[in-house]
Amino acid sequence: MMNRCYHSYLRAFLEWEDLCLCSYSNRNVKQLNLLVNKRCQDPNEYINNDYLFQLLSNISCLEICRINLLFNENLVKFIGKIVDTIIKLVQLVLNKNSLISIDSEISISIQQTIFNTGNKRLLNSNICQITFPRRNELRICLS
Repeated sequence: MMNRCYHSYLRAFLEWEDLCLCSYSNRNVKQLNLLVNKRCQDPNEYINNDYLFQLLSNISCLEICRINLLFNENLVKFIGKIVDTIIKLVQLVLNKNSLISIDSEISISIQQTIFNTGNKRLLNSNICQITFPRRNELRICLS
C-alpha cells in the first residue's frame, strides 16, 4: 500500500485513503487519477486540497474517479480551491466514467456558476473550457 507513494511516476493511480498515508512529496507525478470510493455532498470535507498540493505540487492533470460528486455550491468552491491551490493545473476531470446522466440545462447552469466564481483562471473563458463529454463527467481545461 505505502510502496506506491515512493515510486516516481509521471502518472499515478491512487486511492485517496492510500495517498493520505504518504509522508513526503513527489515532484515527478504530473498526472493523478485519484480513486475515491465514496459519494459525498461536500468534497472539501473528504479531499484535502492543501495536503494534495503539498504531496504532489507538480501535477498538471487531476482526474477524480469512482465518486459521484454532487453538483452544488460545495463542488463549485472545491473547484475554485483546486484551481487556486494547484498552480500548474491544466486539466481537471471530476466524476470520470460516471454512469449518471445529467440534463443539458443543469450543465449550462454549472458552467455559468463556475465562470461566475470570481476566480481569475476560471473567469476568462478564453483560457478556460468547461465541458461535459459523457454523462455527468465534468472536464475543465485551462491554458
